[in-house]
Amino acid sequence: METELISMNETDERLFDSFSPMIEEVFDNPYRAGILFLLKNSKFTNFSMKVNRLAFHLGCYERNVIYHLEQLNKVGLVIVRRYTERKVLGMKITHRDIWGLNIKLINWIDYCYKYCVGKYGIDKLKEISYKNKNVKYLRKKHIL
Repeated sequence: METELISMNETDERLFDSFSPMIEEVFDNPYRAGILFLLKNSKFTNFSMKVNRLAFHLGCYERNVIYHLEQLNKVGLVIVRRYTERKVLGMKITHRDIWGLNIKLINWIDYCYKYCVGKYGIDKLKEISYKNKNVKYLRKKHIL
């Protein structure tokens, strides 16, 4: 199944500008901008990443990443690409394992990405996105 990519025109630009307050609210949190940055730059994995990998890059817990992915999902930027089932105490639990960009809305993603680059700058986005700290380890050692 191929997705048709359409270039952004003036109509799209004006439409997206009308969502400016919502975009500001969503990307007021730097983690969300970092998630968008990481997914947009993960072309070799079809613009998708596992939650634990996102958490590692951002230097935070997986539950925090899931929360921010849910917020990005509400505005149509990301979708769940793969679910996994695990048994915990005899019950099947479904996890949202891999999240990716909703490439059907590529113009919307590009617009939001440009907003993030304009707000934070590439250097700050790299700093946010590539912390590479193991927060769990640091908390165990009482460093954080």
